[in-house]
Amino acid sequence: MNANFQPVWRALFHLGVASADLDDAVQQVFCAALGKVTSIREVTERAWLMGVALRVAFRFRRTYARRREVSDDALVNRSDSGPAPDDLVDRQVLLVLIQRVLDAMPDDLREVFVLYEIEDMTVPEIAGLLAVPTGTVASRLRRARAEFERRVKLAQRPGRAR
Repeated sequence: MNANFQPVWRALFHLGVASADLDDAVQQVFCAALGKVTSIREVTERAWLMGVALRVAFRFRRTYARRREVSDDALVNRSDSGPAPDDLVDRQVLLVLIQRVLDAMPDDLREVFVLYEIEDMTVPEIAGLLAVPTGTVASRLRRARAEFERRVKLAQRPGRAR
């Protein structure tokens, strides 16, 4: 299960869990897995964990909506001796843009988009995870891609604040 830590963390982040709550959300996913460790088959371990991550992210987003809190994730300053400051700023602006676009997408489209495009899951894996036909996943993915592209273009219009 150690190999699944980064994909679970990344999925939770892209599914809208605030940075301040990511560690707690990841812990909830793996605590659930610990309780079912004997019944999880190794070949379906990642898909099972992603299913739990979807439900955990949904609960966290629902909690945010009730509390009406605004996340300051875009303002988090992380020091790193790697890329130049300008590159880091450009990357952070791009990440904020992507996260805003993902936050604005309907949950059903966002889930499929994140699992396919970011987590590299296959359409059949996602269909099994969400308990929907593969055609439904393919349709949602097509709509999610179009929605993502449309929202990115809107956000990049001249005169529009990023």
